[in-house]
Amino acid sequence: MFTTYVLVIEKTSSSRIRMRKQTIFMEKGVYLYVGSAKRGLEKRLARHVKKRKNRFWHIDYITSRRDTTVQAIYLSPCPECETLSAVSALGTLFGRRLGSSDCRCQSHFVKLNQVSLDDLRNWMTQNGFVEFPIPSP
Repeated sequence: MFTTYVLVIEKTSSSRIRMRKQTIFMEKGVYLYVGSAKRGLEKRLARHVKKRKNRFWHIDYITSRRDTTVQAIYLSPCPECETLSAVSALGTLFGRRLGSSDCRCQSHFVKLNQVSLDDLRNWMTQNGFVEFPIPSP
């Protein structure tokens, strides 16, 4: 059963994002966020797509912005940190302690290098990830 997921997030402009305990600067580009849900996976993914929500997790502060869009969602057959290790080959880790407060990873965000969404889809499929339909917001 899948419990780990990868959000493909497009940020259309560079900006600072203020969170509860830190402010980050995100450049325009495509980012991967690796997360998991022990239960309620579909509800969690629907929450990530929604713009209007109470901001609780780091990812909420990012996905609630008008200049970000979840472009794709992939389910991973591997645990969260192992999935992060695999997808980090596609770019560079982004941020400090973003989405990784319950593990020892530097961050659970990866800023993609020059990888098209089609190339990303092919890479994900070849590496055992399953595309999940984006829920309606």
